[in-house]
Amino acid sequence: MVASQSGVTGTDGQVELDADGAASSIAVDDEVTTTGGAINILADDDVTISADVSVTGGNGAIDLDAGTDLLIDNDATVSTVGTGAITGDAGRSIDLDGNAATCTGAGACAYTAALPGPEACAGTHAAACAAFADAASCLAATASSER
Repeated sequence: MVASQSGVTGTDGQVELDADGAASSIAVDDEVTTTGGAINILADDDVTISADVSVTGGNGAIDLDAGTDLLIDNDATVSTVGTGAITGDAGRSIDLDGNAATCTGAGACAYTAALPGPEACAGTHAAACAAFADAASCLAATASSER
């Protein structure tokens, strides 16, 4: 972590947030960033992303793993710049609200939930991806579903 900054910032290596226990959830309300390495956000219950989560250098991946539900709130961006993949897994459902965006430089993007829904890596979100070399790989939800 870097002093005098809000959120969680890794200057090298992996950043991991892990809520362990049946009713343990994680709510990311401030940015989580690393300049190299991976970001793993894991919870036995829910993972809610309400702020940007990004790997800003290297080829680090982002893994969002919820035992129950994964929610990426409106206007939050989950992004990598290299070949790092973005994966999201949920035991029940995944909800990508409105302007939520997941962007990769050249990596894959995959979301897997027990319940089917319209959320998938489909559609582009050009405004959120303007800083990325491959804007076509910036993927956003085309719809939000309540399950």
